[in-house]
Amino acid sequence: EHLPRAGYRQPAAGYLAWVDARELGLGPDPSIPILDQARVAVSSGPGFGTGGEGHFRLNIGTSPELVEAAVRSVAEIA
Repeated sequence: EHLPRAGYRQPAAGYLAWVDARELGLGPDPSIPILDQARVAVSSGPGFGTGGEGHFRLNIGTSPELVEAAVRSVAEIA
């Protein structure tokens, strides 16, 4: 809803969302501008190996309100 150009599929299990941010213009490692500008700590996609460039991992194992606040913050810089 807040990041319509980002690719995302609900995880089948677990609490880590893999987000395709290549269309958001945040560069090859979106975790850097997300932390610096949106003040949201996410995991670096490139750190997970081949195919991780332009992606990040978001921990969604918290309240829906906190997840929405994080996503809204990222949307403000994208």
